[in-house]
Amino acid sequence: MARMDLDGDGKISDDERAAALKQRATTMRTKLDANGDGKLTADELATAQGRMKFDDPAALDTNKDGDISVDELAAAMQARRDAMKTDGAAP
Repeated sequence: MARMDLDGDGKISDDERAAALKQRATTMRTKLDANGDGKLTADELATAQGRMKFDDPAALDTNKDGDISVDELAAAMQARRDAMKTDGAAP
């Protein structure tokens, strides 16, 4: 949590939370880019190991350019987190 508190005020603001999510999405996108071409495709995401499983990876590519951007991945990660909260499941 301390890493998320960028201004050191002891509180995590919405902006700090969003920045942390974007950083995590950037890191995950790099790891999931199996062929290292700088793009994350739906196929790469579909075959990813671990917790980064999505029912429809192609749906994450909202602009349909063949590359799941950091923003698209972060939005999907946030939507998953929000759904878990709504369903009452622990993150």
